[in-house]
Amino acid sequence: MLKRIALLTRKPGMTKQQFFDHWNNVHGPLIAEHPNVLRYVQNNVVKKERFVDRNPDPDNPLPAGYDGPEVDGVVELWFESREKMDELFASPHAKKMQADGLLHLGTITTFVVDERPVVDRSPANQSAGLAINLKGQRVLITGAAGGIGRALVRGLAAAGASIVAADFNPGTLTALKDELAGQRIDIETHVLDVSDRAACVALAGTLADAPITALVNNAGITAPYALNDDDAYANWDKIWSVNAAGVFNVTKAFLEQIKAARGSILNMSSVAARAARGRNTAYQSSKAAVTQMTRGWAVELAPFHVRVNALAPGMIETPFMGPDAHDEARIGQMLSRVPMGRRAKPDELVGAAAFLLSPLASYVTGTVMGIDGGFDAT
Repeated sequence: MLKRIALLTRKPGMTKQQFFDHWNNVHGPLIAEHPNVLRYVQNNVVKKERFVDRNPDPDNPLPAGYDGPEVDGVVELWFESREKMDELFASPHAKKMQADGLLHLGTITTFVVDERPVVDRSPANQSAGLAINLKGQRVLITGAAGGIGRALVRGLAAAGASIVAADFNPGTLTALKDELAGQRIDIETHVLDVSDRAACVALAGTLADAPITALVNNAGITAPYALNDDDAYANWDKIWSVNAAGVFNVTKAFLEQIKAARGSILNMSSVAARAARGRNTAYQSSKAAVTQMTRGWAVELAPFHVRVNALAPGMIETPFMGPDAHDEARIGQMLSRVPMGRRAKPDELVGAAAFLLSPLASYVTGTVMGIDGGFDAT
């Protein structure tokens, strides 16, 4: 994709109202109607939207470094390619646009400011039957080598996403990459401890040349313990450093990339954020923090066109269950509150995750979606 900026300065003696009246009613529609123009933005107001700019700045529409004269209007034009742009500006339609602008508006200065991939978020671009399509998205998944992480890597890649898989365990990460070799999955892997703030910032720098458009904060740990255990302090700090601080660290490190993409963030909360059971307080409270981060950031980042949602899984069949995985009595007790009467497979989270990251969820933010077999309804 290629973005061209046009700076407009009104003619001497023309009032701003006259300038904007003609621009809004005549010149703008003249530009937007041409099929080669995929996206047209007039003074930060989107007039035509088929693709989304990866580098918007609602507070400063002028290109970075611009030191020319004061302008009355700024236009962004997005084209599929340089050839499509040249085709338009060599056409009779362009001559009509330019003549109208010079005659009725004033001075027009245009130049190309950006050329990079752009994410197609048009619902019309979805396949027949509203199939979820993540083509063009570059998704960072933390905790990618675990049970849920592996399912998300496979599922989001199958929906067309390019995957950046991060995990603290180099061995399982290598095994994941080997497992997917030859499956035509676009994936790169990085070792990352989400509790290490500097490491998160470093990874964001490493990926800056091919920035991410979506983030899945999936990394998490648990370690059941009682409040009066000798290692209670250590367990509390360890769980919170990954489950809560880790979500903050990764989100903060990649925030500018997500904002530039007008992308989305998907956090992994849990039904445990709303339901208490003994010896699990650190995990429960850390997931409650994730829920509130999701809601708070949804409000905070909405002006930047960034959506933030979360999944709240119930009982999932993964090694993450730890000792509970073989405790039939405890499993039976927990399942007694699940109307569907069973644990979920990791793959059963993929549909909800893909939906929340897709254009089909373009008006969904601040949502914590339960994937719990009806647990939260009881």
